[in-house]
Amino acid sequence: MPEPDLENHVSIAEHEAIKQELNDLKQQMRALEQTTAEQQKMQAEQFAKVVEREQAVAVVINKIRRSLDLNTIFQTTATEVRQLLSADRVAMLQFDRSGQAGSEAGSEAGSEAGSEYQSGQIVAEAVLPGFTVAMTAQIDDHCFGDRYALYYQQGYIYARSDVYAINLQPCYLEMLAHFQIRANLVVPLFKGDHLWGLLCIHQCSAPRQWQTAEIEFVSHIAVHLGVALQQAELLTQAQRQSAELQQAKAAADAANRAKSEFLAKISHELRTPLNAVLGFTQLLIRDSSPDPEQREYLEIINSSGEHLLTLINDVLDLSKIEAGQITLNETHFDLFSLLDGLEEMLQLKACSKGLKLRFRLAADLPQYIFADASKLRQVLINLLGNAIKFTSMGSVTLRAGCSGSAQANSQRLRFTVEDTGSGIAESELEQLFEAFVQAESGRQSSEGTGLGLSISRQFVWLMGGNIGVSSRLGEGSQFQFEIPVRLGSAAAVIPAQPQRQQVTGLADAARHRILVAEDKWQNRQLLVKLLTGVGFVVREASNGQEAIALWETWRPDLIWMDVQMPVLDGYAATRQIRQREQADLSHSHTLIIALTAHVFEADQAEVMTAGCDDFLPKPFREDQLFAKMAELERLSLSRADYQALLGALPMSQLSQLYQAAIQLDNERLLRLLDAPEIVPSLASAMKAWVQELRLDIVIELLQPIYAAAQSSAVGELVGELVEN
Repeated sequence: MPEPDLENHVSIAEHEAIKQELNDLKQQMRALEQTTAEQQKMQAEQFAKVVEREQAVAVVINKIRRSLDLNTIFQTTATEVRQLLSADRVAMLQFDRSGQAGSEAGSEAGSEAGSEYQSGQIVAEAVLPGFTVAMTAQIDDHCFGDRYALYYQQGYIYARSDVYAINLQPCYLEMLAHFQIRANLVVPLFKGDHLWGLLCIHQCSAPRQWQTAEIEFVSHIAVHLGVALQQAELLTQAQRQSAELQQAKAAADAANRAKSEFLAKISHELRTPLNAVLGFTQLLIRDSSPDPEQREYLEIINSSGEHLLTLINDVLDLSKIEAGQITLNETHFDLFSLLDGLEEMLQLKACSKGLKLRFRLAADLPQYIFADASKLRQVLINLLGNAIKFTSMGSVTLRAGCSGSAQANSQRLRFTVEDTGSGIAESELEQLFEAFVQAESGRQSSEGTGLGLSISRQFVWLMGGNIGVSSRLGEGSQFQFEIPVRLGSAAAVIPAQPQRQQVTGLADAARHRILVAEDKWQNRQLLVKLLTGVGFVVREASNGQEAIALWETWRPDLIWMDVQMPVLDGYAATRQIRQREQADLSHSHTLIIALTAHVFEADQAEVMTAGCDDFLPKPFREDQLFAKMAELERLSLSRADYQALLGALPMSQLSQLYQAAIQLDNERLLRLLDAPEIVPSLASAMKAWVQELRLDIVIELLQPIYAAAQSSAVGELVGELVEN
């Protein structure tokens, strides 16, 4: 029998003791785990409360910032704060310092500041049903400014968990009882450094212990309300100043309107007969075979008419500038090409006077720029034309170069026009750019109106530059101006259209029916002669009512619509035609081009609003007439083809084009149209519309294709989701 191992022997009592110790240890570990879990849960809950509070602050602040109307801000804030804090009432008191006692229904306000803060009114309130409404109550608290105003001025906040558990004056307790208040939290509202009012939170149903986070939340809201108060005051001041400026400006505006109306009327009365003079003169030169002497007479008539038109345009340009109706029309263009065109145009005139016309372009002059080509061209024509006109011998020189170094994508260009003419007296230089002012040489020549330099200065200013002049009597003059420009892109420049040839006939003209609606017999006959001369089928109407009747029975493809006609004017006739087209879908869209002697932008906008597809100002040249028709034919006859080509593009590319178009981002749109996936004919047409500022046409083409592609993409996505 083996001996027992006494060293390894454990008694039953010891075994039980060890087992008990192990159980105790397990219980301690479970208790520790439970405590840790509870702590983590508490920390998570506290963190969630902090996040919730921050989100609540952000919500209220966002709503405060959405409006500049104080009543809206106050009421929105009162409602949001009451809901977020689960309070019974939130009210805002504004001090009016009227001397009559007031209160915030249970809050206290200042002592030594006393009389300054002894009256006020509730300007916003959010209160639960069942409790007294403070907004409609007459608040009268003589204790208001005796004790607490100074503390609120210093930024103190009062948070009372139970107003009956502290030593308050009887007058306060009486007011608190009237509004059923048991606990309140009161925060001062400052407008700058001035105590404007109080933000008050009331608990009416029971006492309440205000948490630190709640006090911080309300204080944060009060700060943003103070900012809103300052912004509202600034807005009020701005509105007051604006009203004063508007009153001061009213007389000037009335005078400008009267002048604009007068000039528009005069423009119409002058342009209408001038249209017939120039039109029939051009017809006689083209269609007849006059002898050299008769041709010379016709050329003189035409030249004089063109000169008269230039004078009319100058007067109208000046009027539009003064009325603020001239704006920049910036595009990418080839500066070298523009200058070459000017040199070619003016060379003959200079040679006829025995003058040398020289263009000197600096090596650093950029070829492609982004600016208003039309206004730059007109300024240069005015300056060079004057130099040639008032120089009898010698030369006229244009120098073009850069002023300073290029910065980023911008450059500053300098243009100088020098002549060897008679010069200008120093005493005349100061007023030389004023309207209707001419130097002595101009008065002696009896040419012009003295408007060219005034218009040039206004255009240069509009382009962001300055213009100046220096001169010596008997030695010549030097006009110089600088303008800032952005560097352009060769890819964004639309190639110049070739010079138009005289239209003698159109192969398919007989297929097109054209209605001429014009009350003046002379102008009507001019259009009929031009259109029938190339083969179009033409009918006439002398007023809008006749035009509508012929449209109903004859269905023309195009209507030339004069806007000023008896019985029914062109605006009303166009509107009626468009309404009937919409009411009866069997009517195809008839192209309508307005003929107007009004050249102000407001008149042009009214033409387009009436439903016209385009307009042509009077007087017009033959090539302008046919160019306008060709442009609209390009749109009307090719729309379906263009949309078919657009529909073949990927959704991503179509979306980029559409977004660039609706955002009026011309440069981005032009870059997108250079993509190799876009058919050249489509890209060329759309680029032309972009350059002509006709993004409405681009959007009209893109919108239905983009919408259809979006709908198709959504349908495919839904199908895939259903399958999955």
